[in-house]
Parts: sequence; C-alpha cells; structure tokens
Amino acid sequence: MRQDKLRLAIICFFVSCFVLAGSSTAYNLKSLRKTFVSLESLAPETGAVIFEMNSGKTIFSSHEHKTFVPASVAKLITSYTALKELGPDYTFKTEIYVDGPVVDGKLDGNLYIKGYGDP
Repeated sequence: MRQDKLRLAIICFFVSCFVLAGSSTAYNLKSLRKTFVSLESLAPETGAVIFEMNSGKTIFSSHEHKTFVPASVAKLITSYTALKELGPDYTFKTEIYVDGPVVDGKLDGNLYIKGYGDP
C-alpha cells in the first residue's frame, strides 16, 4: 500500500514537472520545492534536476550530485526525451569485433563490443 502511494506521488511529481516546464515563476518553483520535500519524506533516496531547454539554466535541483539507480519512472522520462530529441527512427551505432576465427560455429578468440551511447 505504501509503495502504491509512493509511486502515485512520484508520478504526480513528474507530471507537475512537465506542467511547470513552460513556466518557471517563483510561485511555481516554490510549489515544486514544497512538493519535492514532501516526496523526500516518503522516499529519501530521491533527487531531481529541472532545467530550461533553451538556455540550459537550472531552475530546480535537489541532490543533483548524488547517484541513483534509475527507477521505471526515470526510464520512461529518459525514453520520452530520447524519442522527442532523436526521433523514432534513430538507431545507436554498435560495432562488434573478433580477434580470432569462427570454427564450427564457435569463436576461437575474443569478442569485443563497442557502443556509442546506447543506453
């Protein structure tokens, strides 16, 4: 039950972030900070950074230098941003190298995979 409430609160927080993205008035930022502080009491392992897309200016941050294991909600936001910025037809480049021959369907050597930012 507590996890369901926490999930709902986190979803509400991120939805409010999208709503606030177009307007960074002091009132909205104050409201955002208040909402985030209340979420931190439910889940102390939280953090966020919100910045203006055009200027790159940070308009809100909390625990911005702390590292976290991404939750499913964070993956959704990352996926949404990647789709919006890169488009649905974008593919990540990945190269595969070997340093030995393939004999009877088995590689006699090492396999190297070189990625270029593929999440």
